[in-house]
Amino acid sequence: MKICTRCGKSYRAETKCECDKDRHKIYDNYQRDKKSADFYHSIQWRAMTQHIRQKAAGIDELLFREKKILRLGKITHHIFTVKERPDLVLNEKNLVYVSIKTHNIIHVAYEKSEYSKKKMQDRLLKIVASRR
Repeated sequence: MKICTRCGKSYRAETKCECDKDRHKIYDNYQRDKKSADFYHSIQWRAMTQHIRQKAAGIDELLFREKKILRLGKITHHIFTVKERPDLVLNEKNLVYVSIKTHNIIHVAYEKSEYSKKKMQDRLLKIVASRR
């Protein structure tokens, strides 16, 4: 058994917690603004996510390029956020495919300071530039 870090309930180790299936719905309904939610559910975004996943061969690009560690990716991340650069939302040079753990690390760097954010963005841009 494991204990869920979100809700605190216990669940079987080989499964996911019940709260996980509703997590994105709750976020979209109560935290994310309507315009962003519509964008992330659009056909264009889903197609671009699929394209980036294929370019990355389904692996976490940051972890593989910097540490040569293979981990399955899960999220297409905007290097320059949608609010910062709305003109780059569907530009593949602004998108990197990463795992949830790496995505959380990226956002910690983004929130720490402007310097930390810029440094992380530079790392991510180098990875994207080295793609074939």
